[in-house]
Amino acid sequence: MKKALSVLLLITLASMVFLVSGCGTKADYESPLAMYSAFSKNEDIVGKTVEVQVNDDYIADAIYDGVTPDFSTSITIYVGEEAAKKVKKGDTVIVRISRHETKLATFDVYGHIV
Repeated sequence: MKKALSVLLLITLASMVFLVSGCGTKADYESPLAMYSAFSKNEDIVGKTVEVQVNDDYIADAIYDGVTPDFSTSITIYVGEEAAKKVKKGDTVIVRISRHETKLATFDVYGHIV
């Protein structure tokens, strides 16, 4: 009886750890626009994650190209050549941001797929 109770307790604890640790990874930002909005409010986005729906067919390591709602800034997300080749238009991926650059009306984000 003690052994059965121990096994049950172990299974319960393992299940709780699995659920708490994040069986499904959730990004810090639900979209590139949410990421850009946080950046615009002076939030440090480096090291955080963003959920991206791939809308670019592997052009110069980019997997996402878009613009802000007011069309003032172009947003591009780059993940490196090898990673960009492995995804296709329509895929949803999570990208960890390693750095970003702003130039004139462009906001370029560099990272890797998690």
